[in-house]
Parts: sequence; C-alpha cells; structure tokens
Amino acid sequence: RDAGKQTAVFYMGFKSVESICKRLRDEGAPEETPMAMIESATTSNERAFYGTVASMPALARKHEAEISGPVLFLLGPTAAFPAHLEKLSAGRPWKRARTGSCDAC
Repeated sequence: RDAGKQTAVFYMGFKSVESICKRLRDEGAPEETPMAMIESATTSNERAFYGTVASMPALARKHEAEISGPVLFLLGPTAAFPAHLEKLSAGRPWKRARTGSCDAC
C-alpha cells in the first residue's frame, strides 16, 4: 500500500521476480510503482533496466538469456530517480566511467 512512498530492495530475486511482483500487487502495490533491475551493481559491468511492478516480470524474461551477474531489484521512488537524472542532464553523462582498477579501492 505504501510502495509509492518507500523503497524496498530485493537481493538475488531474479528467478522470483514474477512471484515477487504478484505478491506486491496482491498486497495492494499499484502496478505503476517504479522498479529497477540492476545487474552486477557497482562494477564496470553494471547494467540497469527500468520498469514498473506490472512490467518488470516481462522485462526480466526479455533479458534472461543475457543476465550473467547477480541481480537486485529496487521498488519505489528510488527506482525512478535515474530517469529524473537523465531528464535533468539534457543528454550529458551523469555517471562517470571508472578509470582505475578496483584494486585501488
């Protein structure tokens, strides 16, 4: 019910995304609640896909064959933030490329 006001994170939920989204809808989460699927977060191989509670299962199925890293899902307003940044950036990159190895971190 409060899915539009708070953020939830689902770790390692790729194989369960359909049941996660169904349960969210059954518990009253609006279908238009933003969701993000992030593969290999914080690495140079990071990829993100954006959708909603209604569209995320189909989006995950569409990319299933190419997913090789760990996946996490964000639910709520935080998942919509990258689209907001994209709009503000007017096409400029808002994420800097990593220039050194992670060994120095």
